[in-house]
Amino acid sequence: MFEENIQLPTGWKLTPLNQLATYETGRTPARAVADFWAAPNAEGIAWISIADMRPYAQLRKTSERITPRALREVFRNRISKKGTLIMSFKLTIGRVATLGLDACHNEAIISIFPNARVNQKYLEYFLSQVDYADYQDPAVKGNTLNQEKIDRIAIAEPLILEQNKIAALLWKIQRAMEVEEKLVATARDLKHSTMSQLFAHGLRNEQQKEGEFGPVPTSWEIVRLADLLYIKHGYAFKGEFFATAGKNILLTPGHFYEEGGFRDQKGKTKYYMGQFPPEYLLEKGDMLVAMTEQTSGLLGSAIIVPESGKFLHNQRLGLITNLNETRLHKSFLYYFLSRSAIRSRIEQTATGSKVRHTSPGRICDLQIALPEPAEQKEIAAILQTIDRKISVHERKRAALSDLFQTMLHQLMTAQIRVDKLDIDTSEVENLAGKPERKSS
Repeated sequence: MFEENIQLPTGWKLTPLNQLATYETGRTPARAVADFWAAPNAEGIAWISIADMRPYAQLRKTSERITPRALREVFRNRISKKGTLIMSFKLTIGRVATLGLDACHNEAIISIFPNARVNQKYLEYFLSQVDYADYQDPAVKGNTLNQEKIDRIAIAEPLILEQNKIAALLWKIQRAMEVEEKLVATARDLKHSTMSQLFAHGLRNEQQKEGEFGPVPTSWEIVRLADLLYIKHGYAFKGEFFATAGKNILLTPGHFYEEGGFRDQKGKTKYYMGQFPPEYLLEKGDMLVAMTEQTSGLLGSAIIVPESGKFLHNQRLGLITNLNETRLHKSFLYYFLSRSAIRSRIEQTATGSKVRHTSPGRICDLQIALPEPAEQKEIAAILQTIDRKISVHERKRAALSDLFQTMLHQLMTAQIRVDKLDIDTSEVENLAGKPERKSS
């Protein structure tokens, strides 16, 4: 809700949502009626659950589709048109998105139809940052908003011209974020194809022989990892000594990207405050491999420790030690483990159901094809260049995300005003008073 200690500027007022928009909830067709649900990959009508919604995104695909019979009998042929604003009001409350296709949705989501007083994009941004704690009702399976509480959600309503400018500014930041996301995706695709080429053909595109993971250059030596390195288990840190702030960060598989690389856990970071053997304090450049996972795809992923004297590793991770660097360069090993084929093979060695485990011995039983050390370094350098490009765009995207959240709060609470600024609003100014839900 609008902060009580912030004075509304002249021309702004607090307005209940039901004076600015109408809305309708959805339904879930009976699961027992098979003819209500389209078969996988079959044509049908898009049906949305909260899991399909990415915040602020254009929703263009759904995991499930319903049949014309369900549309007719359950939804009475009423369907939300492409361009409609939707919001979740149960469990994950306040997630907003815009339909990129005509669709129906479940009973945890409302379709919102703004009137001419409010810009739809402005309303979308405002609803996303409301504190719903004072509105929501505890429910059996989580929190929810009832009809009366949805009606009285307080919307800060400036004049429509200022709404357009606020929406346009936030929209432009979002578009910049999307550009960076696409650049990251393009660079990752480039890295994947480059790795496939380099590990299959080397730098000289030479003839091939068969290796454990497919064709490799004929000049490359095939060696067991056990002959080149040792993997050391981490320490079993005691749970009662964890804190939310401190000096020593406990590394977990959650710090790993599937394709390798260090992921900042930010708010999920655990700090260890107890005593531990000093050899489990990691040094910059140390390399670890994930041996336990709860998220599929992480087994075998690798990271290089970014700082000395700050990170610890537990028994879910293995530290690469005793590496024979005259034969195997560390960075070449890192990219070897980053390959999807290698992680898939390590996954096959794992045991367990909900939590999957492998072991240092099983990983060390794998074979690696080795070029000469100079070629290893050159291959790694090529891939490191692509990784740096990915990192640049990820940092830009993160900075834009932080900017968006800051501007979202300050614009919606009138701490920053844009009413006097010359802002192009052409992309958002026609989003007031979107058309109603249609009958098909």
